[in-house]
Amino acid sequence: MSAPHSQSVFRAEKFASSKQVKQMYWPTPQDYNEAIQNPEFSFEDQALKNSNAELTPLGLPKPVSGAFASVYRFDTGVKSIAVKCFLRNVYDQHNRYQQLSQFMSVNHVPYIVDFEYLLKGIQINQNWYPILKMDWVEGQPLDQFLRKNIGNRSSLERVIKQFARMMKELKKAGTAHGDLQHGNIMVCPGDMRLVDYDGMFVPALSGQDANELGHPNYQHPMRSALNFDNRLDDFSAWLIHSSLIIIMLDPELFKRFDGGDECIIFRQSDIKDTDKSRVFRDLANHQHPEVKARVALLKRLMNCPFSKIPAFDEFAPDLESIAQELRPQEIYLAGKPDWMRPGGLDVNAKAIKEATQQKQQLPQPPKRPVPSNLKQAPRLPQEIKWPTLEQYEKAVLAPGSSFSDVALANARPVVSDRIIGKHGVIFQVSSGENTFALKCFLHPFADRNYRYTEIKNFAKGKSGKHFVDFDYLEHGIKIQGVWFPCLKMEWLSGETLDVYAS
Repeated sequence: MSAPHSQSVFRAEKFASSKQVKQMYWPTPQDYNEAIQNPEFSFEDQALKNSNAELTPLGLPKPVSGAFASVYRFDTGVKSIAVKCFLRNVYDQHNRYQQLSQFMSVNHVPYIVDFEYLLKGIQINQNWYPILKMDWVEGQPLDQFLRKNIGNRSSLERVIKQFARMMKELKKAGTAHGDLQHGNIMVCPGDMRLVDYDGMFVPALSGQDANELGHPNYQHPMRSALNFDNRLDDFSAWLIHSSLIIIMLDPELFKRFDGGDECIIFRQSDIKDTDKSRVFRDLANHQHPEVKARVALLKRLMNCPFSKIPAFDEFAPDLESIAQELRPQEIYLAGKPDWMRPGGLDVNAKAIKEATQQKQQLPQPPKRPVPSNLKQAPRLPQEIKWPTLEQYEKAVLAPGSSFSDVALANARPVVSDRIIGKHGVIFQVSSGENTFALKCFLHPFADRNYRYTEIKNFAKGKSGKHFVDFDYLEHGIKIQGVWFPCLKMEWLSGETLDVYAS
């Protein structure tokens, strides 16, 4: 059964603010949690004003959080609505959603859920930030579905057919999702749905770069931001479709390769180096000929240029012939940097010379968009005088008004000594029965938030036992009315290796 015709809306009212943003960063998950608890005052949208967010047993909002957004479920009394709150300010995001909305208003893509992009979405500290409002999807993410249905051949066959049909419809419409992965594919009663449209391609966006590269466990190793057209999903489609067929033919493989742990069976490490991959080695020796054929195809796809990936086709009559059509020379060169390719040194030298000559002729780049009620952008880290060591010490000694984190606000320094490094200073603080290490940064770093988010996500896996639990607080410590980031982590009692060795 197909979804109803998507009636997507882009709402971008003009409005002004009487107060400029004092914070230097985008809202944090904690900011959103606090605002969500007061929908009547936090939202402009009337349906959201009169709705209630899903809560935890403790009575707090219950978000589904990822690296780039937090999603909340609201009950309007008539239906459930998903509200997506963005954790970073993505350049040109409002324009992309406008183009996507216009495209969906005239094109029937049954797998896209109705949505509204609200530029005046949620109010935090008297400033408005965008949100995405969409129908709540009743279903299971693909990984959850597989964990519950592995070994049920009829269910897997149905999902495989639904996935292939969905990819055919997307290709027919001339669009691509951009981040096909287990968490964005919902298995619903009747059919599939796709969620998370941040990186979608529609024809009106032709010529632009991608604003994200998708989940690394599902993307071609040589995909870049320059690859942004309706072929964007072909590799991911081949990978997902083949993976589903493989675990349908041999369900034990799903358990053997820890399927459902941020993947179906293949991970980024397998995709980047197929020759060293245990998964590829074991599957290449599998007794089932279809499994061998699928693995041979995927191995060729992973080692060929992104532009040479054939269009996804569930009815490909001969997988081996498709693999053979990918010429070995192209595969070899695909993994090489430009300067190692034939004539690469000359080409690079010429390109550098031309770029140098043209650089002085280029106009100044346009200013990036800012939250819609601002007359000027929040100050960037390099435009703000970064705190000194003495300022950090003073703030730590008066934690109540210096921290947004409740535990840190109630904490006290354990000792006056601090550990000073090249990029930060670490204080030992105590809050109740817990002792924390508080790292305050001595220098700005543009994508520090993104890096720590990726590290924290990685630490949730098997390697997590080697990591200390931590929280990166973007609105961490307030100094002279401005919020600066800090890192809160468990305090370790032990010796560093050099001290131990001595």
